[in-house]
Amino acid sequence: MYEKEKDPENVALGPNCQNSNQDAVPHAYFFVPAGSDPSCDRDDLGAILRLGEYSDLETMAAGDGHLPEYYPDGHISDAKNCGLSPTLASCGENDHQKGILLACDGRILVKNRERMYVQSKDYIQETNGDYSLSVDGALDADVSGDVEITSKDGQMSLSAPKGKVTISSGENQDIVMKAGAENGSGTGIIHQTSRTLYKEVEESEHEVSEEKTEFTKGKASNFFLGGKFSFLGDTELEIRAGGLMDMGVLHIMTNLIHVNFGTWMIESAEAVTEFRTLKTETNAIETKLHSISSDVSALQTRNTAMDSSIAQLCLDVGDLNVAVSNADARLSNVWALL
Repeated sequence: MYEKEKDPENVALGPNCQNSNQDAVPHAYFFVPAGSDPSCDRDDLGAILRLGEYSDLETMAAGDGHLPEYYPDGHISDAKNCGLSPTLASCGENDHQKGILLACDGRILVKNRERMYVQSKDYIQETNGDYSLSVDGALDADVSGDVEITSKDGQMSLSAPKGKVTISSGENQDIVMKAGAENGSGTGIIHQTSRTLYKEVEESEHEVSEEKTEFTKGKASNFFLGGKFSFLGDTELEIRAGGLMDMGVLHIMTNLIHVNFGTWMIESAEAVTEFRTLKTETNAIETKLHSISSDVSALQTRNTAMDSSIAQLCLDVGDLNVAVSNADARLSNVWALL
Protein backbone atom coordinates (compact mmCIF):
# COMPACT_ATOMS: atom_id res chain seq x y z
CA MET A 1 0.00 0.00 0.00
CA TYR A 2 1.09 3.54 -0.69
CA GLU A 3 2.05 5.85 2.16
CA LYS A 4 3.75 9.13 1.47
CA GLU A 5 6.57 9.68 3.86
CA LYS A 6 5.92 12.38 6.53
CA ASP A 7 2.55 13.27 5.02
CA PRO A 8 -0.22 12.43 7.51
CA GLU A 9 -2.98 13.28 5.04
CA ASN A 10 -1.92 10.44 2.78
CA VAL A 11 -1.86 7.93 5.61
CA ALA A 12 -5.67 7.96 5.48
CA LEU A 13 -5.45 6.24 2.10
CA GLY A 14 -4.25 2.99 3.62
CA PRO A 15 -6.48 0.16 4.85
CA ASN A 16 -5.50 0.71 8.48
CA CYS A 17 -6.74 4.31 8.68
CA GLN A 18 -10.01 5.37 10.26
CA ASN A 19 -11.61 6.60 6.99
CA SER A 20 -10.66 3.53 4.92
CA ASN A 21 -13.31 1.15 3.57
CA GLN A 22 -11.00 -1.85 3.99
CA ASP A 23 -13.23 -3.67 6.46
CA ALA A 24 -16.38 -3.45 4.31
CA VAL A 25 -14.75 -4.10 0.93
CA PRO A 26 -11.47 -6.01 1.24
CA HIS A 27 -8.81 -4.79 -1.16
CA ALA A 28 -5.15 -3.93 -1.52
CA TYR A 29 -3.58 -1.44 -3.86
CA PHE A 30 -0.38 0.22 -4.93
CA PHE A 31 -0.89 3.89 -5.81
CA VAL A 32 1.46 6.53 -7.18
CA PRO A 33 -0.01 10.04 -7.53
CA ALA A 34 0.41 12.14 -10.63
CA GLY A 35 3.28 14.58 -11.09
CA SER A 36 6.00 15.38 -8.60
CA ASP A 37 4.19 18.03 -6.54
CA PRO A 38 3.28 16.72 -3.06
CA SER A 39 0.45 19.24 -2.82
CA CYS A 40 -1.51 17.76 -5.72
CA ASP A 41 -4.89 16.16 -5.14
CA ARG A 42 -4.63 12.79 -3.49
CA ASP A 43 -6.76 11.13 -6.16
CA ASP A 44 -4.88 12.55 -9.17
CA LEU A 45 -3.88 9.36 -10.91
CA GLY A 46 -0.32 8.56 -11.75
CA ALA A 47 -0.50 4.78 -11.54
CA ILE A 48 -2.58 2.33 -9.52
CA LEU A 49 -2.78 -1.43 -9.12
CA ARG A 50 -5.74 -2.51 -7.03
CA LEU A 51 -6.62 -6.07 -6.05
CA GLY A 52 -9.99 -7.03 -4.58
CA GLU A 53 -12.96 -4.71 -4.27
CA TYR A 54 -13.04 -0.97 -4.91
CA SER A 55 -10.85 1.27 -2.77
CA ASP A 56 -11.39 4.57 -1.03
CA LEU A 57 -9.34 6.21 -3.79
CA GLU A 58 -11.92 5.21 -6.35
CA THR A 59 -14.73 6.50 -4.15
CA MET A 60 -12.91 9.81 -3.78
CA ALA A 61 -12.25 10.00 -7.54
CA ALA A 62 -15.94 9.42 -8.24
CA GLY A 63 -16.84 12.36 -6.01
CA ASP A 64 -14.23 14.64 -7.59
CA GLY A 65 -15.17 13.75 -11.16
CA HIS A 66 -11.86 11.96 -11.80
CA LEU A 67 -13.38 8.54 -12.33
CA PRO A 68 -12.67 8.49 -16.13
CA GLU A 69 -8.97 8.54 -15.21
CA TYR A 70 -9.37 5.21 -13.40
CA TYR A 71 -12.00 3.32 -15.40
CA PRO A 72 -12.45 2.78 -19.16
CA ASP A 73 -15.28 4.70 -20.78
CA GLY A 74 -16.99 1.49 -21.82
CA HIS A 75 -17.19 0.25 -18.23
CA ILE A 76 -18.64 3.55 -17.02
CA SER A 77 -21.32 3.66 -19.74
CA ASP A 78 -22.27 -0.02 -19.36
CA ALA A 79 -22.64 0.33 -15.59
CA LYS A 80 -24.82 3.42 -15.92
CA ASN A 81 -26.97 1.76 -18.59
CA CYS A 82 -27.60 -1.11 -16.14
CA GLY A 83 -28.41 1.31 -13.29
CA LEU A 84 -25.24 0.46 -11.35
CA SER A 85 -22.50 2.55 -9.85
CA PRO A 86 -19.26 2.28 -11.84
CA THR A 87 -17.34 2.04 -8.57
CA LEU A 88 -19.44 -0.80 -7.19
CA ALA A 89 -19.45 -2.61 -10.53
CA SER A 90 -15.67 -2.35 -10.90
CA CYS A 91 -15.22 -5.64 -9.00
CA GLY A 92 -17.88 -7.63 -10.82
CA GLU A 93 -21.59 -8.04 -11.38
CA ASN A 94 -22.20 -9.83 -8.07
CA ASP A 95 -21.58 -8.66 -4.52
CA HIS A 96 -18.16 -9.17 -2.96
CA GLN A 97 -16.52 -10.28 -6.17
CA LYS A 98 -12.86 -9.42 -6.39
CA GLY A 99 -11.37 -7.63 -9.36
CA ILE A 100 -8.14 -6.09 -10.62
CA LEU A 101 -7.74 -2.43 -11.53
CA LEU A 102 -4.68 -1.31 -13.49
CA ALA A 103 -4.56 2.30 -14.65
CA CYS A 104 -1.91 4.95 -15.24
CA ASP A 105 -1.34 8.26 -16.98
CA GLY A 106 1.58 6.89 -18.99
CA ARG A 107 2.34 3.69 -20.86
CA ILE A 108 1.68 0.05 -20.02
CA LEU A 109 4.35 -2.33 -21.32
CA VAL A 110 3.79 -6.08 -21.40
CA LYS A 111 6.29 -8.47 -22.93
CA ASN A 112 6.92 -12.17 -22.60
CA ARG A 113 9.05 -14.66 -24.49
CA GLU A 114 6.54 -17.47 -24.65
CA ARG A 115 2.80 -17.75 -25.05
CA MET A 116 0.27 -15.38 -23.55
CA TYR A 117 -3.20 -16.64 -22.65
CA VAL A 118 -6.13 -14.30 -22.09
CA GLN A 119 -9.61 -15.70 -21.46
CA SER A 120 -12.71 -13.77 -20.51
CA LYS A 121 -16.47 -13.95 -20.75
CA ASP A 122 -16.84 -10.77 -22.81
CA TYR A 123 -13.92 -8.82 -24.27
CA ILE A 124 -14.35 -5.11 -25.00
CA GLN A 125 -11.52 -2.93 -26.28
CA GLU A 126 -11.71 0.74 -27.18
CA THR A 127 -8.82 2.58 -28.84
CA ASN A 128 -8.99 6.36 -28.97
CA GLY A 129 -6.17 6.63 -31.50
CA ASP A 130 -4.67 4.32 -34.10
CA TYR A 131 -4.70 0.55 -33.65
CA SER A 132 -1.89 -1.45 -35.20
CA LEU A 133 -1.66 -5.23 -35.22
CA SER A 134 1.45 -6.94 -36.56
CA VAL A 135 1.54 -10.72 -36.73
CA ASP A 136 4.69 -12.54 -37.76
CA GLY A 137 2.91 -15.73 -38.72
CA ALA A 138 -0.67 -16.85 -39.33
CA LEU A 139 -3.75 -15.07 -37.98
CA ASP A 140 -6.76 -17.27 -37.23
CA ALA A 141 -10.03 -15.79 -35.96
CA ASP A 142 -12.72 -18.35 -35.13
CA VAL A 143 -16.07 -16.72 -34.38
CA SER A 144 -19.26 -18.61 -33.59
CA GLY A 145 -21.53 -15.58 -34.05
CA ASP A 146 -21.74 -12.64 -36.42
CA VAL A 147 -18.73 -10.62 -37.59
CA GLU A 148 -19.14 -6.93 -38.39
CA ILE A 149 -16.31 -4.63 -39.49
CA THR A 150 -17.29 -0.99 -40.07
CA SER A 151 -15.19 2.00 -41.09
CA LYS A 152 -17.25 5.07 -40.20
CA ASP A 153 -15.19 7.80 -41.87
CA GLY A 154 -12.39 6.06 -43.76
CA GLN A 155 -11.82 3.47 -46.43
CA MET A 156 -11.40 -0.27 -46.16
CA SER A 157 -8.89 -2.35 -48.09
CA LEU A 158 -8.46 -6.12 -48.28
CA SER A 159 -5.43 -7.36 -50.19
CA ALA A 160 -3.05 -10.28 -50.43
CA PRO A 161 -0.02 -9.20 -52.51
CA LYS A 162 1.48 -12.69 -52.66
CA GLY A 163 -1.56 -14.89 -52.25
CA LYS A 164 -5.18 -15.30 -53.24
CA VAL A 165 -8.27 -13.87 -51.57
CA THR A 166 -11.19 -16.25 -51.06
CA ILE A 167 -14.68 -15.17 -49.98
CA SER A 168 -17.10 -18.06 -49.51
CA SER A 169 -20.38 -18.75 -47.76
CA GLY A 170 -22.10 -21.86 -46.50
CA GLU A 171 -24.39 -24.11 -48.50
CA ASN A 172 -27.47 -22.27 -49.79
CA GLN A 173 -26.20 -19.01 -48.23
CA ASP A 174 -25.87 -15.67 -50.00
CA ILE A 175 -22.97 -13.30 -50.59
CA VAL A 176 -24.24 -9.71 -50.80
CA MET A 177 -22.19 -6.78 -52.13
CA LYS A 178 -23.71 -3.30 -51.98
CA ALA A 179 -22.32 0.03 -53.15
CA GLY A 180 -23.99 3.16 -51.80
CA ALA A 181 -26.44 3.73 -48.99
CA GLU A 182 -28.46 0.92 -47.48
CA ASN A 183 -31.81 2.52 -48.37
CA GLY A 184 -30.79 3.09 -52.00
CA SER A 185 -30.60 6.89 -51.76
CA GLY A 186 -26.84 6.95 -52.31
CA THR A 187 -24.82 5.87 -55.30
CA GLY A 188 -21.71 3.75 -55.48
CA ILE A 189 -19.50 2.03 -58.01
CA ILE A 190 -18.09 -1.48 -57.78
CA HIS A 191 -14.81 -1.74 -59.70
CA GLN A 192 -13.46 -5.09 -60.88
CA THR A 193 -9.95 -5.11 -62.28
CA SER A 194 -8.35 -8.45 -63.03
CA ARG A 195 -6.31 -10.21 -65.66
CA THR A 196 -8.74 -13.12 -65.88
CA LEU A 197 -12.26 -13.24 -64.44
CA TYR A 198 -13.87 -16.68 -64.15
CA LYS A 199 -17.42 -17.09 -62.91
CA GLU A 200 -19.29 -20.37 -62.59
CA VAL A 201 -22.98 -20.48 -61.65
CA GLU A 202 -24.35 -23.96 -61.10
CA GLU A 203 -28.06 -23.14 -61.18
CA SER A 204 -29.38 -19.71 -62.18
CA GLU A 205 -28.17 -16.13 -62.52
CA HIS A 206 -30.31 -12.99 -62.30
CA GLU A 207 -29.11 -9.52 -63.26
CA VAL A 208 -31.18 -6.33 -63.10
CA SER A 209 -29.75 -2.96 -64.18
CA GLU A 210 -31.09 0.34 -65.49
CA GLU A 211 -28.17 1.00 -67.85
CA LYS A 212 -25.52 -1.39 -69.10
CA THR A 213 -22.43 -0.82 -71.23
CA GLU A 214 -20.11 -3.61 -72.36
CA PHE A 215 -16.85 -3.08 -74.21
CA THR A 216 -14.78 -5.98 -75.52
CA LYS A 217 -11.44 -5.19 -77.14
CA GLY A 218 -10.72 -8.67 -78.44
CA LYS A 219 -12.82 -11.62 -79.47
CA ALA A 220 -15.88 -12.90 -77.63
CA SER A 221 -17.41 -16.39 -77.63
CA ASN A 222 -20.88 -17.24 -76.34
CA PHE A 223 -22.21 -20.78 -76.02
CA PHE A 224 -25.85 -21.51 -75.19
CA LEU A 225 -26.55 -25.21 -74.77
CA GLY A 226 -30.20 -24.66 -73.92
CA GLY A 227 -32.98 -22.39 -75.09
CA LYS A 228 -32.75 -18.61 -75.11
CA PHE A 229 -35.51 -16.01 -74.94
CA SER A 230 -34.88 -12.29 -75.40
CA PHE A 231 -37.42 -9.47 -75.18
CA LEU A 232 -36.60 -5.96 -76.39
CA GLY A 233 -39.14 -3.29 -75.55
CA ASP A 234 -37.56 -0.52 -77.59
CA THR A 235 -35.52 0.14 -80.72
CA GLU A 236 -32.24 -1.64 -81.31
CA LEU A 237 -29.41 -0.29 -83.45
CA GLU A 238 -26.65 -2.67 -84.43
CA ILE A 239 -23.69 -1.59 -86.56
CA ARG A 240 -21.25 -4.19 -87.88
CA ALA A 241 -18.02 -3.05 -89.44
CA GLY A 242 -17.23 -6.58 -90.61
CA GLY A 243 -19.17 -9.55 -91.85
CA LEU A 244 -21.99 -11.53 -90.27
CA MET A 245 -22.50 -15.26 -90.64
CA ASP A 246 -25.66 -16.76 -89.22
CA MET A 247 -26.08 -20.53 -89.48
CA GLY A 248 -29.09 -22.37 -88.18
CA VAL A 249 -31.41 -25.28 -88.89
CA LEU A 250 -34.62 -23.23 -88.76
CA HIS A 251 -34.95 -19.46 -89.02
CA ILE A 252 -38.38 -17.93 -88.39
CA MET A 253 -38.76 -14.16 -88.50
CA THR A 254 -42.02 -12.34 -87.79
CA ASN A 255 -42.13 -8.60 -88.46
CA LEU A 256 -44.86 -6.07 -88.97
CA ILE A 257 -42.54 -3.97 -91.13
CA HIS A 258 -39.32 -5.27 -92.63
CA VAL A 259 -37.01 -2.79 -94.36
CA ASN A 260 -33.74 -3.93 -95.87
CA PHE A 261 -31.20 -1.59 -97.46
CA GLY A 262 -28.20 -3.07 -99.18
CA THR A 263 -25.78 -2.50 -102.03
CA TRP A 264 -25.27 -6.15 -102.89
CA MET A 265 -27.49 -9.10 -102.10
CA ILE A 266 -26.67 -12.71 -102.91
CA GLU A 267 -29.17 -15.42 -102.10
CA SER A 268 -28.69 -19.13 -102.68
CA ALA A 269 -31.38 -21.65 -101.79
CA GLU A 270 -32.41 -25.15 -102.84
CA ALA A 271 -36.11 -24.29 -102.59
CA VAL A 272 -38.00 -21.09 -101.89
CA THR A 273 -41.66 -20.84 -100.91
CA GLU A 274 -43.27 -17.43 -100.65
CA PHE A 275 -46.73 -16.40 -99.55
CA ARG A 276 -47.38 -12.74 -100.33
CA THR A 277 -50.62 -10.77 -100.32
CA LEU A 278 -49.10 -7.64 -101.81
CA LYS A 279 -45.76 -7.35 -103.50
CA THR A 280 -44.27 -4.17 -104.94
CA GLU A 281 -40.93 -4.24 -106.69
CA THR A 282 -38.93 -1.46 -108.28
CA ASN A 283 -35.95 -2.57 -110.30
CA ALA A 284 -33.59 -0.43 -112.33
CA ILE A 285 -30.82 -2.31 -114.04
CA GLU A 286 -28.50 -1.80 -116.98
CA THR A 287 -26.60 -4.76 -118.36
CA LYS A 288 -23.88 -4.75 -120.99
CA LEU A 289 -22.79 -8.10 -122.43
CA HIS A 290 -19.84 -8.15 -124.81
CA SER A 291 -19.77 -11.85 -125.44
CA ILE A 292 -22.43 -14.36 -124.44
CA SER A 293 -23.26 -17.92 -125.50
CA SER A 294 -26.64 -19.31 -124.58
CA ASP A 295 -28.20 -22.73 -125.23
CA VAL A 296 -31.92 -22.51 -124.48
CA SER A 297 -34.22 -25.49 -125.10
CA ALA A 298 -37.47 -23.62 -124.59
CA LEU A 299 -37.82 -19.90 -124.11
CA GLN A 300 -40.97 -17.90 -123.72
CA THR A 301 -40.63 -14.14 -123.46
CA ARG A 302 -43.29 -11.47 -123.18
CA ASN A 303 -42.06 -7.94 -123.60
CA THR A 304 -44.44 -4.99 -123.47
CA ALA A 305 -41.88 -2.55 -124.76
CA MET A 306 -38.43 -3.42 -125.91
CA ASP A 307 -35.72 -1.33 -127.45
CA SER A 308 -32.75 -3.32 -128.63
CA SER A 309 -29.63 -2.09 -130.36
CA ILE A 310 -27.44 -4.87 -131.78
CA ALA A 311 -24.27 -4.11 -133.63
CA GLN A 312 -23.91 -7.61 -135.10
CA LEU A 313 -26.31 -10.54 -134.80
CA CYS A 314 -25.79 -14.06 -136.06
CA LEU A 315 -28.63 -16.54 -135.62
CA ASP A 316 -28.80 -20.20 -136.50
CA VAL A 317 -32.45 -21.15 -136.07
CA GLY A 318 -33.80 -24.58 -136.89
CA ASP A 319 -37.50 -23.89 -136.66
CA LEU A 320 -38.82 -20.37 -136.42
CA ASN A 321 -42.42 -19.41 -135.95
CA VAL A 322 -42.97 -15.69 -135.83
CA ALA A 323 -46.29 -13.87 -135.59
CA VAL A 324 -45.87 -10.17 -136.06
CA SER A 325 -48.53 -7.51 -136.28
CA ASN A 326 -47.79 -3.88 -137.06
CA ALA A 327 -44.09 -4.38 -137.61
CA ASP A 328 -41.82 -1.59 -138.72
CA ALA A 329 -38.40 -2.84 -139.71
CA ARG A 330 -35.46 -1.09 -141.28
CA LEU A 331 -32.85 -3.49 -142.58
CA SER A 332 -29.73 -2.82 -144.60
CA ASN A 333 -27.29 -5.32 -146.01
CA VAL A 334 -29.45 -8.32 -145.06
CA TRP A 335 -28.44 -11.80 -146.18
CA ALA A 336 -30.79 -14.62 -145.35
CA LEU A 337 -30.94 -18.33 -146.21
CA LEU A 338 -34.41 -19.67 -145.43
